[in-house]
Amino acid sequence: MPSDVLSAILEKYGTDPVWLHEGDDGLNSRTTSLLDDMKQILFAVDDRAEERGLNLDRDKRWLIACRICVEGVVSAKQSEPDIPPETSEIDKWLEVAQ
Repeated sequence: MPSDVLSAILEKYGTDPVWLHEGDDGLNSRTTSLLDDMKQILFAVDDRAEERGLNLDRDKRWLIACRICVEGVVSAKQSEPDIPPETSEIDKWLEVAQ
């Protein structure tokens, strides 16, 4: 099925096109994978903040993890799976959060 058709289905019906092909199991698997990636990023942000002696509240750490996930993991999933965030990326957002 062409991507423009899948895009139209998503736009018109609000239904993820993956569900059409893989059903609930495929959609749940994709969601679980993304949540696992986000958890690993949050742990990496926590660890790095601790290494640097930064005392950031939970909301700031969560926003940093979400930002890194949106910018990196989602696009990386399209090309190469399981690429952990680089320390420099985490440091960049820790600096912004201070």
